[in-house]
Amino acid sequence: MAKIDFIKTEAYKNIKNFLYQVDISIKEDKQEHNIEHIKMLESISNKIESTALDESSHRFANNACLEVFKFLKNESSNIYFLNSFGNSTRMDYGTGHELNYFCYLYTLYKSGCLKINEVFGVLKVYFRVVRSFLNKFNIEPAGSQGIWGIDDYQILPYVFGSSELFNSSRSVFELDAKYCYIECLKSSKNKKSLVLQSFRNKRWVDINRTLLNMYDLQIFKKNVITQHFIYSEFLPNVN
Repeated sequence: MAKIDFIKTEAYKNIKNFLYQVDISIKEDKQEHNIEHIKMLESISNKIESTALDESSHRFANNACLEVFKFLKNESSNIYFLNSFGNSTRMDYGTGHELNYFCYLYTLYKSGCLKINEVFGVLKVYFRVVRSFLNKFNIEPAGSQGIWGIDDYQILPYVFGSSELFNSSRSVFELDAKYCYIECLKSSKNKKSLVLQSFRNKRWVDINRTLLNMYDLQIFKKNVITQHFIYSEFLPNVN
């Protein structure tokens, strides 16, 4: 099978356009909550909380996380959704899985099940649920850039968090965790990220522009991530 160049596909064009649509909506529109999809995430959160840890010793992820992966199959048959909480075989999670959830929301949007100004509200809940999943079961990162990366697990909270703060004149030090960017920053395991440190005294408009470009370069244009991209009717591999 011929190797697919992701950036030449309709999938790349569609999902990149969606990224910018959500970014603009956060900046310009009143954001709303989609109760149906938030409740779905709350159901997953409850499952995570109620699942007892496997008490046998584990060097890496706790095997009890497999109960959550089984539970996800009862929530949706969407291929992007089922691959958005990590890999159940390797028991790891990374930005490619986060991208899968974003693709899942794109399919909902294109199907008329989710409005553009509801995407951010659902994503914020997803970010929190994923963090609780990672922390409880000690899920390993699928890859790590160490201090040279933003976060081993999540990038979109920073991207859209900067969209939320686009018009703010307050610095990182003056804001609290009610904002998506700050919430993720406070909970991040990568406390020594040189990228995030470089943002501390920058304007949010500049941070936002940098992060959008960085997402394109480090996610969409990184073969190590897009080689596993799931193509579909909504996100086809045609040129």
